Amino acid sequence: MWDQCQDVEFKQAKFIPLTDDLLRYSFGKYLELTFYSGCVKCRDCNKSLYHKHVRYFCFDNKVAIFHYEPLDVLTVELPPLELKLDKKDLKEIRNKELSSLQLSVVKIYNEILLRLHILDDYISNIDPTGKPAILLKFSEDLAVDIKTHI
Repeated sequence: MWDQCQDVEFKQAKFIPLTDDLLRYSFGKYLELTFYSGCVKCRDCNKSLYHKHVRYFCFDNKVAIFHYEPLDVLTVELPPLELKLDKKDLKEIRNKELSSLQLSVVKIYNEILLRLHILDDYISNIDPTGKPAILLKFSEDLAVDIKTHI
């Protein structure tokens, strides 16, 4: 393990081998002690050991480099627990929902009428003498319903 000051020109850093006690710490504990320790100053440059120094950690032929970089802390504002809407907004939302529902109903009715006309043509081709009265009445009633409700 070794460290180097960011503000001072490159100087040969002193390598400090880790003791057996320090090797028993987890890597997470090493990071915690490195970044959350008190205000420790370097003996050579009298600057913060954690804010102004680059820390090098070597273990098992792998090197990790750590340095301090300040971050802007942003806040998160949660929405209110109760959503308040004006009557005008509620009416507008309701009207949009109703028009959307109305369009869906019209599409369904038109699809039913189309299928009835296809069925009517099919029956006319099979029995050219006449159409079943029930089919004709249903088709007429459906057309009336569409005109009255839309």
